[in-house]
Formats: sequence, C-alpha cells, structure tokens
Amino acid sequence: MILGGVSAVFAWTAPVLANGVIVSPIPHPHPRPILIRPPRPIHAWTPFTITSQRVDVTINDLSAETMLEQVFANRCRRLVEGTYLFPIAVDAAVHNFTMWMNGREVSAELLDADKARRIYESIVSKMKDPALLQFAGCGLIQAKVFPVPPGGECRIKLKYSQLLRSDSGLAGYRFRLGAAGSNNQPIEQFSLRAVIHTMQPLTGVFSPSHDCSIDRRGPHEAVIGLELRGLAPDNDFQLFYKTGREEFGLSLLTHRPYGEDGFFMARISPRIGGGHDAPMPKNMCFVLDTSGSMADDNKIAQAKKALKFCITNLGREDRFSLMSFSTEVRPFRDQWSRTDEATLNAARGFIDGLKAVGGTDINAAVQKALSMNPVRDMPMISGISVISSDNAWRRNPYFIVFITDGEPTVGVTDAVQILKNVADANATKDARVFVLGIGYQVNTKLLDRVADDNGGARDYVTPSEDLELKISAFYTKLANPVLAGLALTFEGVSVFDVYPKQLPDLFKGSELVVVGRYHKPHSHAQSIQLVGTARGDRKTYSYPCGFAGERPVHDSLPRVWAARKIGYLLDELRLHGETKELKDEVIRLSKKYGILTPYTSFLVQEDERSARRRGVAPVGRRPTSVSLGAAYARNKADMEEAAAGQAGLRGKGSVGASKDNYQFKKLRSAGRLMRDVADYQRDADGRQLINFIGAKTFYRENGRWVDAEYDGKAETNKLKLYSQAYYDFIAANQGVGTFLAQGDQVVLCWNGRVYETEPPDDAGGPVP
Repeated sequence: MILGGVSAVFAWTAPVLANGVIVSPIPHPHPRPILIRPPRPIHAWTPFTITSQRVDVTINDLSAETMLEQVFANRCRRLVEGTYLFPIAVDAAVHNFTMWMNGREVSAELLDADKARRIYESIVSKMKDPALLQFAGCGLIQAKVFPVPPGGECRIKLKYSQLLRSDSGLAGYRFRLGAAGSNNQPIEQFSLRAVIHTMQPLTGVFSPSHDCSIDRRGPHEAVIGLELRGLAPDNDFQLFYKTGREEFGLSLLTHRPYGEDGFFMARISPRIGGGHDAPMPKNMCFVLDTSGSMADDNKIAQAKKALKFCITNLGREDRFSLMSFSTEVRPFRDQWSRTDEATLNAARGFIDGLKAVGGTDINAAVQKALSMNPVRDMPMISGISVISSDNAWRRNPYFIVFITDGEPTVGVTDAVQILKNVADANATKDARVFVLGIGYQVNTKLLDRVADDNGGARDYVTPSEDLELKISAFYTKLANPVLAGLALTFEGVSVFDVYPKQLPDLFKGSELVVVGRYHKPHSHAQSIQLVGTARGDRKTYSYPCGFAGERPVHDSLPRVWAARKIGYLLDELRLHGETKELKDEVIRLSKKYGILTPYTSFLVQEDERSARRRGVAPVGRRPTSVSLGAAYARNKADMEEAAAGQAGLRGKGSVGASKDNYQFKKLRSAGRLMRDVADYQRDADGRQLINFIGAKTFYRENGRWVDAEYDGKAETNKLKLYSQAYYDFIAANQGVGTFLAQGDQVVLCWNGRVYETEPPDDAGGPVP
C-alpha cells in the first residue's frame, strides 16, 4: 500500500516529499516476504491500511512548516512487521520524527538520495513491483516497524520545513499524494489545513488540483481546508498564493510538454482591502415568472421571499427595476428606482401582491427588461430628469436576473425567433442576462442561449433544492461587481483555444479563471493586459509574465483545459446541433484525458464476459487501432439518460446536461474530474481500468497500462524490467518513474518516443 505523505514544494521544482510507505518486511536475500492477499488488486507488500492522515501546514511568506500524522492499522489475521519509508528531498529540514507502536517510541534514520535509490531499486527488484520508482531521486527517512498484532496500529508523526520559491509574487506548495492510480489504497480519513500569513497583501489564493475551502481572513491571511473520506492518493495537492499591491492580482501557471504547444491558466482576483472594496453601483432588473405553474409546490411563495431578500440587499447607490410576467408583463414602475426605504417598501408591497396565474410570455418579458437598458435614452429615474448620456449610472453594469419555471406558451413561442429578438434588442451586449430555471419543464436550450449569448450565467433549481435559498445565493454572487466589460490581451506570445470565449464580469470575493494553449513565445518580454470598467471609468492593468519553454511542470493544467474545451463543445453540440467534426473532437479529448462525457461510451469496448456478468450490452469500440478493455463502460440506463439529456429540450436529463456542461466550462481544478469517473473506473472483477497521472491517462489493455496518446502503430522501445538500463532510464528522465510505477507492463509515450516495459530474462512473474 502506498500511503499518503506530504510534499512541500514550489511546483517549478522537484518534489520535496513523497508518499510514506510501509514495506512488510523490507526484502533481504534469504527470507521470503510475508504476503497477505488483499481483497482487491494492490501491492503484495502492503498489509497495512492507513486509517487516517492529518496534515497541518503553516506558511509565513516563503517559509512553510508541515506537520504530518499518519495512522496505520494491521487488518491482517497475523502479526506483521516491516519498515516505514518516507521519501524526502535532501534540502528539506526535518525537525521531528516520532513513531509509536503499542506505546513504544521508535527512532528513524535519514538517508541521502544515493543511498535511498539503492534501497528503492533493491525493493523493486526483489518484490518484482515497481511502485517505489515514483520516488526516484528523493532521499529517505527509514524506520523499523516492530511486530504489530492483528487489529493493532502504529502512529507516525513528522514535522519538517521548507523554503518555497516565488516568481513575480506567485509562490506554491505541493502536497505529494502520489500518482500511481490503482497502486494506491484509499486513505480512509484525510484532512489538510493550511494557514498562509504574508507581509504583502494576498491578491490570490487557489488550488488547481482540488476543490478546497478558502477562507480569506483579511488582506494578509488565508485558511485553506480539505477533508475527504476514502481519498484515492492519485493526484497531488497543489496550493498557490500571489502577493502584491495591485488592485487585481493575476497569477499565471504554464505547462509545456516536450515537442508540443503549451497550456496556461491565468487567474485574476481582486485584492482584499483594495480601492475597489467600496461597492460598485449597478443597475439591477429582476424578472419573475408568475404563470400558473408557479403555484405548484409553493414555488411562488419561496420566490417572493427571495425577491425581498434581493432588493433589501441592494447597495445604496444601486438602481433597480422589478417586473413579473405571465400572460402579460407587469412592471413595478416604468422607470428606474432608487433604493431609499420608501421605494423599497413599495417594492415589497408589489411583491406581496404577486399571484401565480396565466401563461408564459418569455419573449415579452425579456424584451421589456432589455428596453430598460440604461444606455438607452430614458426620460426619468424616479422623477429625476436625465439629459446627458454621460451620467455615471449609465456606464455602470446592467444585470437582468430572469427567473422562470416553464417554456414560452403565450406571444412569440418559437425559440429561434425569441433568440433573434433578444439579439436585436441587446446588439451592443451592454446588458448581462442571468437565467435561473426552476424544475424540469423549462426549455433549457432556449434559456442557456439567452444567458450565454448575453454575457450572463445560468443555473437550475431542481425539485429537491430550496428555491428561496437558490435565488438568494444566485443574487449574492452578483451583488458586488468590481470590474465589468473585461478583455485580456497577450504580448510576446500567441495564444489559442482560450476559454471562456467571452469573459464574464468580475465580482468581489470571486476570481476569473482563463485557460488556453500557447505557441512557443516569440519575444523574451511577455505580458498580459487586463482592461475593464470600474465605476464608469475604463482601466488598464499590465502584468509582466513568463510563458515557459519545454518544462512540463504544472501537469494538472492540460486536464483542466480539456474539460473546459469539452464543456464548450458539448454546449455547441447541444445548443446548435451535432456535427461530426465537433463530436469527434469531444471523443478525442475524452479519450486522451479520461474525461467522462455523453459520448465517452464510444471510446472503448467492454469484453463480453464482463458485460454479461454486469447485465450490460458492450459499448462501441474506441476509434483507434488499440483495442482496450472495459474502460468507462457505462450501464445502459446511464448511457441512455446522458444521450437523451444532451439531445433533449426539457426534462430531468436536459437540465442535468445543461448543469454538467456548464460545470465543465467553469472547472477550476483537476481533482473533480477524477471523482466524477470513480464509478466507471473498475470492471466487474474490481480491476482498475483507468489511471490518471499528471496530464497523462492510461487505460488497461490485456494486463498492460497503455498511454492514451499511443496509437498502436509506432514501434515501441523495449525496457527490460529491473535491468540497469531500466533504472538508468528512470534516473535520466525526471518524473518518468511515476508512470512506470503503475506495474510491470507499461506502454509510455515520452519525449517523442514510445517505451514498453517487458519481463526480465529470469522472470518468474510478479510476487503472487
């Protein structure tokens, strides 16, 4: 079993720490290892289970101190002993190592990288198991594990410190969980807490690898939390933080594999305590569907409560309009309203009087809301004459929140015509339309287009969700805009395949994440310019930056970029009709990066024996010459629901497809992708079918782990297992050991060539 250890490291350097392991026992020339056959395929030398792992990290500017506590349990029926190994970089300062077994404290030995490598290779050769090769190049903490009785446990506590590097104010910390997929048992209970203190203000804190909580406690402090049960240690935890005094901080991560175009992620966030903290005035229009169907399940009562919350929480400089619609559109007032108490009380009275009755005239409602656009010549604002179009309120953002539970039944009902009317009415794209659909009877394709084509966002409230809470949360995200009408330009480098295609506005407490590809930089001086409007003024911010050459370091970026592109393509297919070209591109990206989509079932074919055992018809073959096993074989019901949702206009599947595609388009970390496919990663016999390692995806094929990039045509360069050439190849190619650590049969595309491991001359097969 590979156990979750820690790595404090800036992602541009080699890992500081890697996973702790217990070898039971460490191999010697004579006695045969004690082997316990596990209930599912894991390493033969792993009789211990990690029941809990706790990590506490304290970062003061660029100094990181980490405390790791691991608890191992002997779940076998016999006494077990062994050796604890914790790979560690030679420049990490270990302050304390303590191991307790049955109340007895055990000391440890710290070895340099050369001695550690000999131990790793010795274990790999004798156990016929390459799992430890992912630690090649690290030093080693080694401690004897005395006999642990059945049901007994041992506890390890380690404290170390490390200096982190910073590049243009961006620093990073890596927690090395491991990457060998099926070679790692889940950690039963995992928790990580990191506290960041900085002298300079924090302009950004984020994790590109995991969805974790980030609590900003003022300009100079942030607390990060991650708690998971059954954590599969197959994706390193990464944390980045940016310091500076800019109003808007920009953090840039790049990843450029050898011989390929690069990947980048730019994250823009407002600095806490910056000059933009004063709320930026906005023009807000609330449009509520009050058709007869809103009476069902008390939806109208919940919506009315939520609307009162929204108008009560408007800023004192905001302007608002309010209207309901069913068969006709009924505005609160024909002009914009201020947020004084008398006006708000009148608006609350208007809301109280709303009743759910009539049809659904979506076209008229949207047209009326767009006609309120402050850029147009409006004669009055609550009785105040407007003469000049230079008034500041006219240059503030205009947001429409459109809430409906049905599809058009009155007036213009043709979706194509409604979309044309909306486009004509908002030709300048000044108005942002945010759509919230309620239930499963909405026309998702219409509502999604209204939101996407008009610079807004979309979401849906399912019957199991709280409508009042969802509307309130939806508005809260829009409550404090800080920069509108955003545009990014890149100098010194050519970028392409950038997502999102249209940049949204930036709000207080949020961040904008932009991903894309880039060609080799054509200038030594590269920079990114951010342009946006704040409080009526157009502002420009410039950020010097560096797009890396061939340094594949931030290997989570390609998977995040691929997910965003897939989300965009899926929406194009769903909202504009299928084309073979786009569908093939979705399948290609799905296969290469292991991302589950409605078309993923076309990638592989489940063998008939496993299919019959699961009661599932085999799915289509992957469109390459490589014949894979049962990777991503969905059951029939899931396949049909996904296909129907992608094609349908309304219903549970259609709402689900809209939400799933939108989540892809907004993805910020790679960890979620791995969790999404967890249910489809094993065949009927419990064998792992897919491994995610960095940017690479491997599929199991006839007992081999095959790189998804391999087309089955190129000749492979054979590497004889456990030979000197095998170990030399790993030592000469940093990071390659992590891929070969999957098992004794691996096909790997590396630096323009294809390598395949093959059994040694004296192969007797792996240890049973």
